[in-house]
Amino acid sequence: KGLKIFTTAALIGLGIAVPTGLPLQYFLIWNSVKPACEVYTETYNAADIREIEVKTLNSMIIAEAGKNSGDSAVRITYEEAAWMRGTFTVNGDKLVFREESRRRLPFLDFVARHEGMTAVKIEIPPGYRARAMTLTSKGGHIAITLPAGDIKARTLTGNIRFDASGGSFALRAVVKNGRIITGGRPLAGGSYTAGNRGENTIEIESTGGTVTIEGMALQVEPGD
Repeated sequence: KGLKIFTTAALIGLGIAVPTGLPLQYFLIWNSVKPACEVYTETYNAADIREIEVKTLNSMIIAEAGKNSGDSAVRITYEEAAWMRGTFTVNGDKLVFREESRRRLPFLDFVARHEGMTAVKIEIPPGYRARAMTLTSKGGHIAITLPAGDIKARTLTGNIRFDASGGSFALRAVVKNGRIITGGRPLAGGSYTAGNRGENTIEIESTGGTVTIEGMALQVEPGD
């Protein structure tokens, strides 16, 4: 009798879910297939922006310097899936981007632990220095290629890649249940530092992902 009730409930649930397209959406996410998405770009005068904060559920975050030396804009491009919503706001000189749920995908908090194939790209002018840049994602990967500026990057299960080439940094990287890679060499999780006399501070932390540091030699943090 219990099996019949369970089977009936499952069939009813499937009958409800299939027309909504939920099985396809879950399939795309869990098989790392990029979904159909709308692309939005917002542009700001770099002179007006001193802080940048980006937070996603599982979209990737890419932060890089623009290639046009004459460009004076901070540009954010977002690939928005049907079950997500991106919001752009400016408070004083602080630019904030948030990726939020449209409440169309049940169990999104759990699903967001898996890497997403959509992305948020932050492009800053060459030579631009943010007073502070905070990049946070639950399951999305973060890639940072910037010349300088104070940066904090954190993920739950997402990976983080930081390219320190050409910059002067005081870096601290913390990996709790994942691993860290530097110079192609894997290290155990823990706390590591590098470049303690740098002009800028970089803080990188992942609870369960992999942190990759390029262009700097790491040392185990004292007391770790």
